[in-house]
Amino acid sequence: PTPSPPPPAPPSPELPPTPSPPPPAPPSPELPATPTPPPPAPPSPELPCGLDFTADRKLRKGTVQNEWCYNSGVYPASAVYDTDAAAECESFYVDPIFELEDPVSYAFDCSAGCLPCTYIQGNDGKYRCKSQRC
Repeated sequence: PTPSPPPPAPPSPELPPTPSPPPPAPPSPELPATPTPPPPAPPSPELPCGLDFTADRKLRKGTVQNEWCYNSGVYPASAVYDTDAAAECESFYVDPIFELEDPVSYAFDCSAGCLPCTYIQGNDGKYRCKSQRC
């Protein structure tokens, strides 16, 4: 006798359909890059008086052009207090007071320190125009 074919395999249990992956998200529209201005420089702990004095005084360009209070035209030092010299001296402030790596691009914004010019009496008893820490 001829062997009979093997019985058919039992039907395999059906697997649940595999979910298809979600479609890719549409690309988000790119917003143009808006430059954010840098935060203002923190006030220097050496200059507690703030920068109010810069509003009504003329700029002397300190380390950039070697313009300091003492060479503001109030010279030489005087043994007596001079009201006119005091007014002239105290019409200036110095910016910057610290050395700069790149003085060409400095904005004269007190980020490298500012000091008011003050007509003061020195240890020698003479009055002169100097930058004075607040």
